[in-house]
Formats: sequence, structure tokens, C-alpha cells
Amino acid sequence: MTIMRYPSVFRILPLLLLASALRAQDCSDPQVLCGEVPTSIGLNALQPVVHACMDAPYTLFLQFTTNQNTDFTGPVQINFDAINCGVNGVPDIMQAVIVEPDQQDFCDDASYVNVSPCVEFSESHSLTSEDLMPNTHYLLILGTSHEPTVSPCALTVSLTGSAVGINACCTANLAQGQSAALTVSGGDPALGYVWSPDVFISTTTGPDVVVTPEATTTYTVSGFIGACAYSDAVTVTVGNPLEIPNSFTPNDDGFNDLWSIPDLIAYERARMLVYDRWGQIVFRSTGYAQPWDGKRNGKPVPEGAYYYTIDLNDEGLNLPTITGSLTLVR
Repeated sequence: MTIMRYPSVFRILPLLLLASALRAQDCSDPQVLCGEVPTSIGLNALQPVVHACMDAPYTLFLQFTTNQNTDFTGPVQINFDAINCGVNGVPDIMQAVIVEPDQQDFCDDASYVNVSPCVEFSESHSLTSEDLMPNTHYLLILGTSHEPTVSPCALTVSLTGSAVGINACCTANLAQGQSAALTVSGGDPALGYVWSPDVFISTTTGPDVVVTPEATTTYTVSGFIGACAYSDAVTVTVGNPLEIPNSFTPNDDGFNDLWSIPDLIAYERARMLVYDRWGQIVFRSTGYAQPWDGKRNGKPVPEGAYYYTIDLNDEGLNLPTITGSLTLVR
């Protein structure tokens, strides 16, 4: 790769353009790119770059930092949108590649290792990296041959993916008065974390907290990766975690023919019993592999009221047996 700054062939350009180049964010001072925050940029700085598929006189360097999840960081995806770079309605070609530089010298182009394809595009496009290393700086090099003195060259860049973000864990279902331990990873521990809301929680700072909510509550935690702020959320459910229909119509019309409780699928050891009004069991299920179709031993049961009991049998959830009634209509 060759990075050439202001060669003699460009000295005839207007002084204003050269002044812009001197302020440009090149490899020595890349623009910070934060995940989940669309960033509007302009390509107007004279910085010739030759690397991989790139051979562009106007370039920009953007830098992002991966999280500290050492077990698995994963890839990133960069989306290029709102592209306004062309002349008389004819779009110019743009080029992009993600590289891992020398962590101590971003301008040591001999050390650059490509961690994504090098792509060319003229309309909205997505660029996906390979799995990245944790706690590492990467550079997005973006370039074009579009002449900025003729018309502007602008676009929006968005960074997403499992490599950039913090992870709160874990969702829980509690009975009234029970507690759950929540944790977060991925951010810079030296910069800390902040949790909210500040109710029924052991502390609002740090990676580990204990919550004892009186009602279902979503806790949000914020932290930093490099200079970028990130957040994640985790919901703690208090009481019955299931949404249970109170009726169904097994008349084979293809609509509402099954008594289906999708939330129950998460509880593999759950035990369900359905009784008729005389207390006889008409349906039983462990793990709820199959919703009830309104039959007993293959024969339709009469319409009317039925009663159920559900034991979730979850080691981390000490809820009493869930009971209720439903109406079967034919």
C-alpha cells in the first residue's frame, strides 16, 4: 500500500483545498466511528491512497474499537447510505475496506491486514468484516476519485455488529420478593457502567448488580468502548411469565384451532394438566411439545369450560403452580 500526501502534481490546486487536506482526518488522526450512531461524512480531502482495490485521491480514515468480550467478539457490519457523490445525476464510484493496523502506529501501511473485502459501490451498500479481535482498534478506509471542487461528495456511515456493543445478562422470571443477579460485559471496566432505573437495585454502578423488583422491570446499563457510549437492556419478569389464552375454537376452520401458549416453549420441563368440570384429565403435556387440539384420546371433547394447572419446574424460578380456566367453543 502507498499513502501519498500532497504530491507535486496536486500543487496547482487551490490553496483552500490544500488547507482542507491539512485538517483532514488521515491515518494519523482518524475520525472516531461509534456503533449504532449514523455518522455523516464528506470526502473532500486530497489524500491519495493505494491499497487492495483502492486507488483513490480523496480518502478518509475512520477508526472504531471492538468490545472486550474475550470469549467471542464477532464481526461488524458497515452500512453506507444517503450517498450524494456524482455529477449531473451520474454517481461516482466509492471504495472501502476495513484493516487492522499496527496498534501503535496507524500509519504503518505495511502492517495493514485486511479484515473485510475491499469493495466498490455507487449506491447504498453493506460491508461485513470477518470475526474481529477483542479490544482492538480497526480502520475503515473510504475513498473516491470524485472531484470535490465540482460538487460535494457525502454519505452516511453506520456501524453495527456483535463486535461493537456491550451485553447485559440475563433475563429472569421471579416470584414476588425474589432477587436476580444481573451482569454486563464488553465495555471498558476502567470507565465503569451505570444502571437504571435506580429502584429495587443493589447499586447503580459496576458490572454486577442484584435486583429485587416488585413488578416486571427493564433495566438499562450504559458503558464505554473507547470514546463511544453504548447501552443494553435486560428485562426481569415478576409473576406469571406466560400469556395464556382463555379460549379457543377447535372447529378445523384453520383459525384458533389450537390452545397455543408460545411462551411455554422456553420451559422444557414444564408440566401441564387440563381438566374437565368433573376433574378428569383431558390433556397432559411435559415441555408442551404439542398445543392442545381440543381432543381426548383422539376424540373431540364437548365445548364448555375447562381448567388447567401449569408447573414450570424451572430451577431458577420458584413460582407457585399457575392455574386458570379456559372456554372451548366449537
